[in-house]
Amino acid sequence: MSVGCVMKGLYKKIREWISFKKSFVSEKNGTIFVSRFFGSVEMVVGHCFQSGPYIDRLFRKLLRSIPKDHAPKDVLLLGLGGGGAVREIKRRFPKAHIVAVEYDPVMVEIAQTIYLNPHDLESVEIVVGDAREQMSLSSKRYDVIFVDLFVGSSVSPLLETDLFLKQLVSSLHRDGYLAVNFYKQKKNISVLFDRFFSRWSDVRYASNKMAIYRNFGQGKIGDPVPDGFVDRQQSRIYLDVETMDDKDMEVIGEAGCLGLRSKHGWYSIDTYCSAKEPKLNMLSKAQLVIWKPIEQMQKQGWMKHWFDDVSEQRGIGMITEQNQQTYWKEWSSHARRHREKWLREEKYEIVPVQIEEFSEAFHASKKIEWLTRTGFIRVLQFRLKRHPENVRLFAARDKQTQEIIAGLAVIQYPDIRQSIHTVSFIHDKARHTSVGVGLIHHWYEQGIKEGIRYFNFGLVWKKGNPRAWKGYSVFKRQFNLYLVCYPKAVWKFFW
Repeated sequence: MSVGCVMKGLYKKIREWISFKKSFVSEKNGTIFVSRFFGSVEMVVGHCFQSGPYIDRLFRKLLRSIPKDHAPKDVLLLGLGGGGAVREIKRRFPKAHIVAVEYDPVMVEIAQTIYLNPHDLESVEIVVGDAREQMSLSSKRYDVIFVDLFVGSSVSPLLETDLFLKQLVSSLHRDGYLAVNFYKQKKNISVLFDRFFSRWSDVRYASNKMAIYRNFGQGKIGDPVPDGFVDRQQSRIYLDVETMDDKDMEVIGEAGCLGLRSKHGWYSIDTYCSAKEPKLNMLSKAQLVIWKPIEQMQKQGWMKHWFDDVSEQRGIGMITEQNQQTYWKEWSSHARRHREKWLREEKYEIVPVQIEEFSEAFHASKKIEWLTRTGFIRVLQFRLKRHPENVRLFAARDKQTQEIIAGLAVIQYPDIRQSIHTVSFIHDKARHTSVGVGLIHHWYEQGIKEGIRYFNFGLVWKKGNPRAWKGYSVFKRQFNLYLVCYPKAVWKFFW
């Protein structure tokens, strides 16, 4: 090949890199215009940008709404377009494997040959086909899903169908993130997504309106509680114990919204913890009503409680008709692995014990200060005195020496089909065993036999809580918990 031919080819490539304009005819999208100026590529369909600097900046801002420490392994991109989103996703989450679905093969050709380079396409799987059909063919769950589906400048009609939204629910990992680009149609379409997902943030870039969604039960105030779940204050067992020895305490309210009234001479204090708003009955004396809502935040007529400055988050493990035998398959891979390891354990066993043995082993663990340990033991002693049939004390011990290495205490409330994690401990010598997961597995097994359907793990750390809770909360969250976030309490006062 002559030097002149080489130079001519090189000149052509340089000229194309500096500036070119091309058009492609697509059966799906009509005419697609692609232009380049000094390496910056733009793609326009129906007078609307599909790729280019504007789309890059849009996705960059959208991605910043997803915590960087989320570290997704699998990302699903519905709507490849020119491929700009792929580049931004790889920049934000370099270790992620990306599956990009695009229904227009011409778009795929443009992305592969013009917009993306070989490095951009590493760890990227491009699938040509309809987004709904591709999702129905796979049972895979993704850590992050991006929905960027358009027909010209209009959002795809798919986004307005219940079937597609249900497919998104089944394809999104339990603690995953769903990012949706609504362009200018957010007002009408976002309300459909709100029926199936919890909206975590709204994002706007120039003319584009977007949103970040998550599954319900990830700890957002206002999310619906699991079907059938109520706070323990809706248990008559709990309420009757609280009023048993106090003539100035009584149970008030109605089914689904029970409360406690504490009488103090010329005034009384009523407390509720429920999803339903209390129906108030005026008394002839001063009355303070404190309500802790656990679902929708209804502020009308209620004042914020001045002492309650941090909302609470509780983790609930749920048993359904479908997962009674397979609940553990929904746990994290780490928890499943330790469950299998514990089931093969021959040195230790889990048995019921008396409060004296449990207390002695708990104090010997010395993982929390003496005063707190004593407080927990007194709670158990109080419950054992009032309703011993509902208290379960489990201990893991060495089969030969009978030495207790770990323990778990729970309280059952069969009238609301709920068991509440109350106390747990592990001795240092057992730190490298699977006893922690073993105790949880044992709790589930015994509870299911007794008809328990809600395993309440108690408080799970959230921003604003003591940092000391964080470590054990990480352990709890392995068990596929639905996080119920209790808003701050509100109050009313009557004279």
